[in-house]
Amino acid sequence: MREFDPTLVPEPLSLAIFPDGKGPVDLEIGCGAGFHPIRYAQEHSERTLIAIERTHARFARFQSRLAGHPHLTNILAIQDDAIRWVTHRVPPGSLDRIFLLYPNPYPKSGQQNKRWHSMPFMGRLLHCLAAGGTLTLATNMASYAEEARQMMQDVWGVCLVQDRRFTADERSPDKASTHFERKYLQRGEQCTELVFQTSS
Repeated sequence: MREFDPTLVPEPLSLAIFPDGKGPVDLEIGCGAGFHPIRYAQEHSERTLIAIERTHARFARFQSRLAGHPHLTNILAIQDDAIRWVTHRVPPGSLDRIFLLYPNPYPKSGQQNKRWHSMPFMGRLLHCLAAGGTLTLATNMASYAEEARQMMQDVWGVCLVQDRRFTADERSPDKASTHFERKYLQRGEQCTELVFQTSS
């Protein structure tokens, strides 16, 4: 696997800077319309969540939803490419938790190298985690989960601390963490949630 070269990554478009406040800082990549970030911020007022979404349409929906929660001051909403923004804005060891919830699995043949766990950038992303920090990856594809489980441990050297599989029988769609998860549970699919941890 080729190494990640930050000098080849263009500068981010967003002018947002890394939050300089008190309490732990977490990151969600590909937050979509903001279903998870808003709920997470409500439940963890002591933490700051950086929520990044690349697409204009989904980010616009996120902003609209966030405007209905003016009391939430612990979300930093960013529209940008996550690789660009993280590379140039996130210091090493500065994140407590990272969330990759139902990312594009790139299921077509020859696209596997676009998956987060297969990209050289994963090394940079894990470098941003503090000692003992966690990365949560959720998917509805069993093959994707298995590949991620293996690569995160064997290639990236993080420890698997949780491997949870569930259907609507174990988690009601009303309690789903994202819009995608709710859709998959309603369709009767099994979802997998993997939590990896760096060495403390």
